[in-house]
Amino acid sequence: MFIACCKRRLLCSIGTAIEIAGDSTRTVFEREVLPIMQHQQQLWPPDVQTYEAFELYAGLVQSRAFHMLSENWLTGLAQEGVELYMLPAIDMINHATEPGKRNTLLRKSSAETTVKVDGAPLTLHGFFTMKAERDISKGEQLLHTYGDLSDAQLLQTYGFVEAFQPGYENPHNFVPVPVHLVLQSCSESGDETVPACFESKKRLLEQAKLLRNAFVVTAQEALPDDLVTAVQVMHMEAHEFSELEKVEATDDMGEASTSRPASAEPQPAFLLGTGFLNDTSDAQAVCTTLLRLVDKLLRRYPTSLKEDAAALHRDRPMPHRWKMAVKVRMGEKELLQAMKQAVVMLMLDSQGPDDGDSDEDDASSPDDDGEEEDSAGSGDQHQEHGTGAEAAVARLLGAKASSHTGLQDESLHKKHRHK
Repeated sequence: MFIACCKRRLLCSIGTAIEIAGDSTRTVFEREVLPIMQHQQQLWPPDVQTYEAFELYAGLVQSRAFHMLSENWLTGLAQEGVELYMLPAIDMINHATEPGKRNTLLRKSSAETTVKVDGAPLTLHGFFTMKAERDISKGEQLLHTYGDLSDAQLLQTYGFVEAFQPGYENPHNFVPVPVHLVLQSCSESGDETVPACFESKKRLLEQAKLLRNAFVVTAQEALPDDLVTAVQVMHMEAHEFSELEKVEATDDMGEASTSRPASAEPQPAFLLGTGFLNDTSDAQAVCTTLLRLVDKLLRRYPTSLKEDAAALHRDRPMPHRWKMAVKVRMGEKELLQAMKQAVVMLMLDSQGPDDGDSDEDDASSPDDDGEEEDSAGSGDQHQEHGTGAEAAVARLLGAKASSHTGLQDESLHKKHRHK
């Protein structure tokens, strides 16, 4: 089912990841589609050169067309093809997110074959088949997959959200984290290191493919390494950031890698991740900024998770489309709660065992001498090993240097994520 612009606004108004981003559908039609129609009037007569017709047929294509998977013969990776196919009858088969429930597989063949239609032979130079992947019981529903789609994408594109068995959640759900909210959270941290070289830090992160449209929080990665890296860089002091710039400039002068397929999604040039935050002085500042970010993301929703759960179980009936949208935003909030928990655990882990020893000393001694000694010792330790950002740069530089001898640090391996 195609969701028109007015209905998308309704879904946005009650808070889901379905956002109206970029130009409106009407703007795209008037700027890009209508001029083509007017130039080719033998194909599109004036009576079909309307926005209403475009919205109708674009909705049919969006909700019913198939993308065929094509396999790269060199890398063996299956990628979604760019060609769209409208397949009547086959498009009546419903979607299942859970792989175990699917029982059909769509195939495209380029082989020539001849079939009989009303007794007459008909030669086909290509055809599609929907085959059973396993034995299908009598009365069992035929199920296919429309792709690895989140609940929000299913609702936006097809107009439904699946009803899963208790304990199962859509593994493809995600929450986009806009870059401007990340930078805003860093700026509001009160950390005097953030304003230092702000534009230069932002530019380096953009060049390193770490500042794109949005970071992505998923159930598999509640605290993405690229997000943590971006916040770490923004919290670097000027001299620390200068060292990182030198490292990246040196690395850019090296030979280009030929191991990545040309069509693959650009990967970040470096990832500091959470490993560099353990037992470092800047961990608290970075974690505090991340918690502020989670709070901003949760405040975008008009209700709390508890209120959503109560709304679904209240006696007063709720429009079906609204109920599905509430389910979508509940799933998104649960991912953000998992992100918040991951940040809190990271903050606790970064404190290290010394903090626990300090608390025990405070409990056994009525005066503050022990605490002052612990603080002094902690300061000496950071003076010896450098701040967290300095340690990160040092380890990054060491890893890149050792990569020339085949001893690259495993924690710096570039991440390949499919979205």
